[in-house]
Amino acid sequence: MDETINTLQIFHAVARARSFRGAADQLKTSQATVSRRIAELESVLGIQLLVRTTRKVHLTDIGTHLLSDIKAPIAELSEAIQKATNARDTMDGVVRITTTHTIAQTVIIPLVAQMHDEQPNISLELLLDETVLDIRDKSIDFAVRTGKLTDPTLITRKISSDRISYFSAPDAGPNPPILSYGEAEFEPVRPKLRVNDMRMLLDLLKQGFGAAWLPEVLVAQAGKTGLIRDSSKPSFKFDCNIVYHANRYIPRRTRYVMDTIINSQKKAPL
Repeated sequence: MDETINTLQIFHAVARARSFRGAADQLKTSQATVSRRIAELESVLGIQLLVRTTRKVHLTDIGTHLLSDIKAPIAELSEAIQKATNARDTMDGVVRITTTHTIAQTVIIPLVAQMHDEQPNISLELLLDETVLDIRDKSIDFAVRTGKLTDPTLITRKISSDRISYFSAPDAGPNPPILSYGEAEFEPVRPKLRVNDMRMLLDLLKQGFGAAWLPEVLVAQAGKTGLIRDSSKPSFKFDCNIVYHANRYIPRRTRYVMDTIINSQKKAPL
């Protein structure tokens, strides 16, 4: 069906231009392709639509009737395609991002006011999940994640690096209860609390309880908390990446949000 519609659009262009070359130029394709598609259409219909001369193309009676019948639908289809293209390229609409709570707080949330000032017609929808959502099967524009991906249908672009280090609450003592994010390397002993939200761990430490491995940027953004970083404990470097579709067109509004995040991280210390 799609190929038939496309062929009728080619016939419409030839009929209006009265020229294979003129139609090819208009459609940005080759004259040979136009000629072949018209021949295929005539073969399928079993009728002659065009009379070809050395200088010009003329419509047969049936070709004239077909042109009349498809003129309005082709115009409506062209208008619909143009509207879709305009919507794709407009700086207006929703950009859907999946990420973790911690990355949202440290990377994206600080940029919301700036993006509103620069592009007030763009809205953000943050899908916060500690597990990696499959952006191929959902209406998600891109992800901001840590870790490595090997999926060839996705592109990974590093935007920043950070370290996860061991922090304890002030006056927590030499052996404070461990609060864990749920990863094995952060559980040298059985944790008092395991939760997959680093903000909650930070909040408990700020209240004076326990110790945990936390991203240094998260602790820095919290301000003067009095937390103590123990450099004798192991720390872990990790990269933060933007992940997006390899074979999907990226609308201007999505590209703007991605570039804003990338540029903000260029200014941050690695």
